[in-house]
Amino acid sequence: MSGPIPHCLGRLANLTQLDISLNDGMSGPIPDSFANLTDLHVLQLPANKLHGQIPDSLHQMPSLQWFNVESNQISGSIPASLASIPNLTVIIMDNNELSGSIPDSFGSFQNPITLDLHANRLSGPIPSSLGRVNAYLMDFSGNDLVGDPSFLFGKNKRFALTMNLSNNRFESISQRWSCLQG
Repeated sequence: MSGPIPHCLGRLANLTQLDISLNDGMSGPIPDSFANLTDLHVLQLPANKLHGQIPDSLHQMPSLQWFNVESNQISGSIPASLASIPNLTVIIMDNNELSGSIPDSFGSFQNPITLDLHANRLSGPIPSSLGRVNAYLMDFSGNDLVGDPSFLFGKNKRFALTMNLSNNRFESISQRWSCLQG
């Protein structure tokens, strides 16, 4: 496939999964019309040449569980409204050109999540609200994040099977990290 994603796909009201992966010629923005896909559970758009911002209107997709836009040219900030999608548990947005900070609202996820934001241009500290979130994976590597992320390693974590914080500008190991020192 090549060219932009057709806006008319937003008219497929009963669609539950949409996978438009690995189309080197697929370009353009993510259509706002996708907000009409209220039964969509899986939106897979990795490894294309999509650009523009993530539409804020995606929060109107209450059934969305899996959102993957990795390896595109998506830019701008991450919409805070993604955290208001009640069933969203997988967010994969690595290898893009996302900038700004990680939304504080991402600390409001109730279910364990997979959050992959590596290899972007994100900056600032990781919001402390993410310390309350249980996760299967959190990958923040390859950004320009700062501060002390030790709050991500709480005693009451049930998950966090994989945590990647490499290649950022975090504080050096301190007393707060003493539990991780050999």
